[in-house]
Amino acid sequence: MSRSRSAATVTAGSPSRPGWGEIVVGLLRYGAVVGVVGSALVFALAHGLNAVFVTALVVGLVAGELRRRSGSVWPGVVTHVVHNAIAQVVALAFAGVL
Repeated sequence: MSRSRSAATVTAGSPSRPGWGEIVVGLLRYGAVVGVVGSALVFALAHGLNAVFVTALVVGLVAGELRRRSGSVWPGVVTHVVHNAIAQVVALAFAGVL
């Protein structure tokens, strides 16, 4: 079965398509630390080498560990959504919009 996927799809993916969850599972074959830290690095790099890299790395570590413990990508998706919502509110507050 051959499907073409862009780099963004492979690194980011979505709960309905293969992607980030596959990276975690693939790396977990080498142990929990390699699986979680490796997938967090991929997650952070997918967000770019910029001001959000460290934050994305932390969110990736949390999401990877949640994926490892729960066996589902959904807790990590919720973590990502909550983090993005908080970051957006803080950014709007600093901009004086809120």
